[in-house]
Amino acid sequence: MAKKFPLFNGEICINDSILKYDYLRSNYCEILMDWEEHFKKYYKSEVVNLKKLEEAFIDFSNEFTKLVDFSIFVLMENNIDFVDQSKFINMIEDNFPDFEPFHAVEMTMNKIKKASEELASQIQITRSYERSARSHWEGGGFGLGGALKGAFTAGALNMATSVMRGIGDSITDSRDRAKFNRFIKNALQDSECGVLNAFIVQMRLNCFYCLVTIYMFLTEKGKIPKCVFNIDDLMPKINNYMSFSEFGAAYDLLIKSIQINPYSLEVYNHLESLVDKISTSETQENLFKEEIAGLYEYFRPDIFEF
Repeated sequence: MAKKFPLFNGEICINDSILKYDYLRSNYCEILMDWEEHFKKYYKSEVVNLKKLEEAFIDFSNEFTKLVDFSIFVLMENNIDFVDQSKFINMIEDNFPDFEPFHAVEMTMNKIKKASEELASQIQITRSYERSARSHWEGGGFGLGGALKGAFTAGALNMATSVMRGIGDSITDSRDRAKFNRFIKNALQDSECGVLNAFIVQMRLNCFYCLVTIYMFLTEKGKIPKCVFNIDDLMPKINNYMSFSEFGAAYDLLIKSIQINPYSLEVYNHLESLVDKISTSETQENLFKEEIAGLYEYFRPDIFEF
């Protein structure tokens, strides 16, 4: 059954196919948002050294496993019982061959590794540094299979911190060790280094690929209707009508666009711009903004915007 939302002195109707996809999407979003809330608090208060970083990696890995298990639960609810963890992971890899569940964090940790090497050189522990630098994070990832088979935790995580730990352990002078430990703490907590953000972005990507894989499989099996979210042909027209102040035509196309794809941030940005152009009073302006905010809150387009 379609759902109606108030918008600009009228209503916008979202069809049942979109709503069925959104129900699936919302379940993944809830899992993701619960984890993010917990993880952000934990990371900001606890992750100040390499040991705590490893614990954060493990938490991250466990959450990915939880997403996979939930995906299997969704299939079971749809009477599909022949997909286990391993097969579902293969399905993700078939759909997204280049996907690595740890890529964003890996790239961020490489930056910290390089900075730690520079620090090691500065505090003149070159010989110890050369020994510890023999093992390093080569990249390339462990793949989705490894994430659930232990390599994700036992292999990637040890490699991620081996250089930095090796340098830290080789520092014998207490003042130098304290300096190195401060560097690690600052690097892990600094927003510019972006370790926390890398965890969050990567988990959102992981969640998105689980969602898309499940959705594609369910539509293929005829369990839910297929949606076409493509509004690429409409956006240039909307841009033109907005630029030339033809707001009535822009409004009509924006309504059509959001009925096709209620997850486009660009559409919401245009709607907000339109409020300033068509409102005749402050009261009306506030009402229109509340209506857009209600639509935005319901569909949460920003969650999988990368």
